[in-house]
Amino acid sequence: MEIKVLEEDKNKIKLEIEGETHTIANILTKYLLENPDIEISMYQVPHPLEERAIVYIVTKNKDPKKIIKETVDKIIKDLEKLKL
Repeated sequence: MEIKVLEEDKNKIKLEIEGETHTIANILTKYLLENPDIEISMYQVPHPLEERAIVYIVTKNKDPKKIIKETVDKIIKDLEKLKL
């Protein structure tokens, strides 16, 4: 999986996640929407035969990279609870 920053501003970011489609993008956007500092969190898969997802995030004047990092940490923590 490779992540490219396509666009970035002080409170928004557009990422391309290569090698992934709905699985990663969906869980990331769902968790981001639980954060009260997020205004918009959405993704699209440009074509069903391409393994890449475009994720677009807008925050309420917070650093989007920091919020993404915190969100990924929360996802990992929740997934660790599933270990048997």
